[in-house]
Amino acid sequence: MRLVLILIFVGSKLFTSDISVADKIISFAVQKIGKKVDRGECWDLANAALNYAGAQWEPPWNFGDKIDYKTQALKPADILQFTNVKFVFPFGSASFPKHTAIVYKVRSLSDNKKQITLLHQNFNNKRFVDTLTIDLDNIKNGKIEAYHPKAKI
Repeated sequence: MRLVLILIFVGSKLFTSDISVADKIISFAVQKIGKKVDRGECWDLANAALNYAGAQWEPPWNFGDKIDYKTQALKPADILQFTNVKFVFPFGSASFPKHTAIVYKVRSLSDNKKQITLLHQNFNNKRFVDTLTIDLDNIKNGKIEAYHPKAKI
C-alpha cells in the first residue's frame, strides 16, 4: 500500500489543519500545568500562551477583544484580568490584588450561575501553572476585565 501526501501551497503559506487561536492557547497552558512559565508571574503565562498561539494583542493588558463577562459568555482561552477582587466562599476567601488568568473551562450550574476553571500561576505561593475553579457570583468587590483572544490579521 502506498501513502500519498499532498501539500497545498497558496501564495507562500502552507495550509495544514486549522487549529484556532483558542485551541492553541489552551493546549499550551495545559502542557505547562505543574511547570513554571518564564519568571513564574501570572502575566507570564498569558504572554507566552498568546505568543505561542500567534494571537493579535498589545502588551501589557490588551489581550484581544474586550468583552463584558456579565452579558457575554466566557469561553475557554479568554483572558481575565482581576484588579482588587475578593471572593468569599462558604469555607474561606481569596483575593486577587492584580492577577491574570486564562479561562480553561466554563460549566453551567444553572441558568444564571457558572463555574469557571482557570489556568494560572503565581497564586497562593505557587509559581507554576495550576488550575482554580471559581464561581463569579462569589465576588464581593473589585473589577474583572475579560478579553477574547483573536488571530493576527
